[in-house]
Amino acid sequence: MILPRRPARLLAAILLAVVAVTLAPPTVSGAVTPVYFPQTGHNLGAHFTLAWRERGGVDLLGYPLSEEFDEGGRVTQYFERAVLQYLPEYARTPYAVQGLQLGRELTVGREGEPPFARLPDAPGDRAYFPETGHTLGGVFGRAWREGGGLLVFGYPLSEEFTETNPADGKSYLTQYFERARFEHHPEAAGTVSEVTLGLLGGQRAASLGLLPTAPFAPIAAPSTVARTIARFATTEAVMVLSFDAGADRGYTAQILDTLAAQDVKASFGLTGIWARANPDLVYRIGAEGHHVVNHTLDHRSFTGLSDGRGGLSPEERVAEVEQADAIIAPLLGRSSRPWFRPPYGEYDDAALAQLAAAGYSYNLMWTIDTQGWNGASVQAILDRTFSAAAPGAIVLLHVGSDSRDGPALAAMIDGLRARGYRFATAAELAER
Repeated sequence: MILPRRPARLLAAILLAVVAVTLAPPTVSGAVTPVYFPQTGHNLGAHFTLAWRERGGVDLLGYPLSEEFDEGGRVTQYFERAVLQYLPEYARTPYAVQGLQLGRELTVGREGEPPFARLPDAPGDRAYFPETGHTLGGVFGRAWREGGGLLVFGYPLSEEFTETNPADGKSYLTQYFERARFEHHPEAAGTVSEVTLGLLGGQRAASLGLLPTAPFAPIAAPSTVARTIARFATTEAVMVLSFDAGADRGYTAQILDTLAAQDVKASFGLTGIWARANPDLVYRIGAEGHHVVNHTLDHRSFTGLSDGRGGLSPEERVAEVEQADAIIAPLLGRSSRPWFRPPYGEYDDAALAQLAAAGYSYNLMWTIDTQGWNGASVQAILDRTFSAAAPGAIVLLHVGSDSRDGPALAAMIDGLRARGYRFATAAELAER
C-alpha cells in the first residue's frame, strides 16, 4: 500500500494521536517480570517490556544485547536494532520510552551524498516531510506506518537507494530514518521479513567499545519453573472466582455488573483474540480492579491433547502468550505477567520451564469446574460450587453466551457468603 500524499505535519499529528491512544506507557512494578532471552543471554528490562512489545518486539527491535544500565544519566537498554532509554519526566505518557536517533548518528557527514540531499517537494504519490526534506512511500511507507511511524522510527533522513549492508556484505534497497535503517528483501515479499531494520543497536555498541563491558556480558538463564496453583494453601474462608474469556462477549458485561454490585474482585483469563475483539471490556476489567491472567492468543492446546492439533513447540508456546500480552497489555496499561492459564488446563513440565523463562511464574489452574461451558444448568452450577467449596478454592467459570455461569453468579456469591466465604483475586492470595 502506497502512502497518499499529504502535508507532513498533518500526517505526523495523526500518527502521534493514534500512537498516543494505542501505545500504553510502560510501567515498572512487581507485575512486570524481566523476560530472559537465551538467544543473547539477556533479560528484557522492566522499564522497556511494554514499549518493546508494542513497537514490534523481536521482529522490529531485535533481541536485547545488554541488561538495563545507566548511560548519560538515563536508564538504557541496547537491542539488536535499537537503543531504548527511559525518561521518567514523561512517565505515564507514550513518550516515557524513546529510542536513540541511531540513524541520524550513523549518517553524520553524509549530507552531501545524493540520497541525503534535501528535496523541495515530493514527486508523485509520496508523502513529503519538510522537517528533513525527504519523502516516504511504497513498501517502506507501509512498514513505517504499520510499525509505529514517527514515534518509533522518526523522520526520513534519505531517499530510497541501494546500499551494501555491512552485516552480510549484500546490497539492498535502503532508506535511513532518525531511529532506523530500512532494508527491502523482495525474496520475502508478503511476510514480516520483507522490510527489516539494520542492526544499528549492535553497530553502536561495537563502535563505542561497549560489548566487553559488564551490562553486555551474557547472564545465566533462570533455573525456575512456573508455580502451578490449583488451590491456595490457607485455612481462611476465602475463595477465588476466575472467569475465562475466549469465545464471545456473552455475559461479560452482566458479570462485571454483578461483581461491582456485590463488591467482589475476580480473576479473568483472557485470550488475545478475545481482547482484541472486546477492548472496551478489557479496559473495564482492568479499571474496576480485577486481575487479568494470560490465556494465550487463540486457546490452542500446548500439548495437543484436547484439540487434536499436534501440540506446540517451545517457541510456539512462548509466542502464544507473548502475542496475547502484546494485545492485552496496551489495553490494561500493564503486562499480564506473571500469570497464565493454559488452554484446557493442559501443560507439561517443559511448558512450565519455558513460560517461567518468559516471565510467567504462576500457572493458574482451578479447584472447582462449574461445567457451565459444558451445558450445566444454573442449579447444577450452584450445586457443584457449594458442595466443593473450601478455603483457598479456585472456581472456574466462563463468560461466553453458551455458559450459564453468568446468570448463576449472583446466587453463587450470595450462597458462598452465607457459608462464611469472602472473595479475593488469585494475585492477592499469591502475595500472602
